[in-house]
Amino acid sequence: MVHGAVAQEGTYDVRIIRIPSLRTIVASLPLVAMVGLFVMLPVGYGVVTYTTRPQFCRTCHNMEPYVRSWEESSHRTVPCVDCHYEPGLLETAEGKFKALSQLAKYVTGTAGTKPWAEVSYSSCMRSGCHSTRLLSGKVQYDVGGVSIDFDHTPHLLEMRRSKKLRCTSCHSQIVQGQHLAVTPSTCFLCHFKGADEDPRLSECDTCHGAPQEPIQLEGFVFRHDDYVSRGVECASCHSTITRGTGEVPKRRCGSCHAVVEHIERYGDTEFLHRQHVTDHKVDCLECHTEVIHKLPPRETAAPADTCSRCHLSSHQTSEAFLRGEGGREVGSTPSAMWLARVSCNGCHMHLPDFDDAGVTTISAREVACMSCHGPAFEGMVGRWQGRFAEATADVGAAVDAALERARTSANGAALVSGLEAARHDVGLVRADGSKGVHNPWFAKQLLGAAAEQADAAWRELDPARPPTPFVLDPAFETELPCAGLCHMGIEEREITVPGTRFEHSRHLGKAGDCGTCHTTETHGGTTIGKDDCATCHHGPARPEGATCTSCHAETDRFLRGIEPGFDEPPQMMAKVPCHECHGDPPSATVAETAKENCIRCHQESHEDDLEEWLDYSAEWFEEAEDALAPLREPARTAGGEAAAALQRADDLLARLQRVRPAHNLLLFDELTGVFEETTEAVEDALR
Repeated sequence: MVHGAVAQEGTYDVRIIRIPSLRTIVASLPLVAMVGLFVMLPVGYGVVTYTTRPQFCRTCHNMEPYVRSWEESSHRTVPCVDCHYEPGLLETAEGKFKALSQLAKYVTGTAGTKPWAEVSYSSCMRSGCHSTRLLSGKVQYDVGGVSIDFDHTPHLLEMRRSKKLRCTSCHSQIVQGQHLAVTPSTCFLCHFKGADEDPRLSECDTCHGAPQEPIQLEGFVFRHDDYVSRGVECASCHSTITRGTGEVPKRRCGSCHAVVEHIERYGDTEFLHRQHVTDHKVDCLECHTEVIHKLPPRETAAPADTCSRCHLSSHQTSEAFLRGEGGREVGSTPSAMWLARVSCNGCHMHLPDFDDAGVTTISAREVACMSCHGPAFEGMVGRWQGRFAEATADVGAAVDAALERARTSANGAALVSGLEAARHDVGLVRADGSKGVHNPWFAKQLLGAAAEQADAAWRELDPARPPTPFVLDPAFETELPCAGLCHMGIEEREITVPGTRFEHSRHLGKAGDCGTCHTTETHGGTTIGKDDCATCHHGPARPEGATCTSCHAETDRFLRGIEPGFDEPPQMMAKVPCHECHGDPPSATVAETAKENCIRCHQESHEDDLEEWLDYSAEWFEEAEDALAPLREPARTAGGEAAAALQRADDLLARLQRVRPAHNLLLFDELTGVFEETTEAVEDALR
């Protein structure tokens, strides 16, 4: 075929171009394909490899936050596809296809503004990742400074509240900018929404116990174990730590679903949770409102929310007093109760009272203090209120008189301002209305500063006037701060201990201050033992005329069989002097009865009697405690005769432990019968 010609001096150069036949073309295809394959394979491999790298993901600008969070996470060494592609060849191909589809949507501008993907359970549990997580037992993680105990096995292998969970139910892909971090809001929603169905879900020790280390706040040291050991409920102080209902507003369905049939399934919780939680990963808060579980800020913790809903302004003075605010001569002095976030109804927990004007109030009775702090706090509120009422009256009178004199005296003009501030601070204690109980630390400082202001003014106005009495100071010298406030009036208290009693009034100011016997390292702990007491009471320094019954009166009455209700009191050794068994005082130590003392009067066959008596009584005490233990809580809850009989049984048991049964085994046997009858009375009252 002539393809073309070129004129060259009258001649033609004819070129013949041959077109390959079809057979030739077909025969060449394998070679062409092979060449193409060798060229495309490296190129294709490079493209596939590059597009699986995290660096490729960020080429789409809307992926940048996700890549950045991944780079800062604990998974930063794990390629994206290890999580987003399920294990297996077909699953990987499917994941790649979905990724390319997403890329195509981005290029064509049809992609949404928020990328969305699911990480499957199998991706997390693949070999080399978390395949042994279910076998590793409990783990601990920190949520807001609280250590949480968590066990993956029951959460992933068992139904939780009739729902099947997956890894990403708790480990959301993005949590406040973090990649695959624990989502505490999911935990709170599951544990606190509708917790009445299973109260165990929301109990504190289900996830975490009380803090083990002491907590220090503004000079106060708080030890949770002091309260946990007494069975104090966490909610007694922490009553507002869970807020929110976790409901699902129906309008939220429309943000994802535009099909009417879908929205009509609202209310079918089993179906919805299977679709959104088990089959697909939809963040709980996409549907539910948030449940918050943490300590509230102290600025809002002072008034209980149950009070503030109605009384928005009526208790402003008391609330400020609790926070230690409002004084003119004294700086901020917050109450320990406010620092611990104890709400109003932690103390004001009883039925309403009605005053003479018919106004309803809810008084904070002493039992509220004892329910948290223990029986040792009995009488403390009364002592505080009595002392603070007296101090307020004394200091207030001194300030008012000084202010009146200063306003009429020629040399008093410079004193008026300070005295007016003192009057304000005394008025603040009065206006609070609790007689110091809301914040005794603040109240004492206010009254103390006002008293000093008044005395300073009187030194200018009338130097002969005696100082203002201040009954809030201890009645004795001490280096420890305890007696100044918490143990106010301790010099008037009598402490009963096994076998004897201790009167503070006979020791304070004579045998030394509080630090002679007590230490602040352990609250309520003592640094002395019986031998230390014996140094005085059984030694040469023993008070003149002191006898055994001076301290051991209760034991002496038990020894002699003096017991109400017995016509012929059982007695064994009523006429035997104490020293016949315990040795002759004075002695540097407390003499314990020894069997050698027994056989001085009795035959040698009685040398083991004392040991047998002691074993017998110890065994009985153990049995008695076992009998009462299961009755205590039901009886206290039931109240009435059951509670009264329980109190009688407890009192008798404590008394028998104090007097030591070996002093009068016959009477001990009689009283064990009374104890058993009283215990039966408790059981009868509970039936």
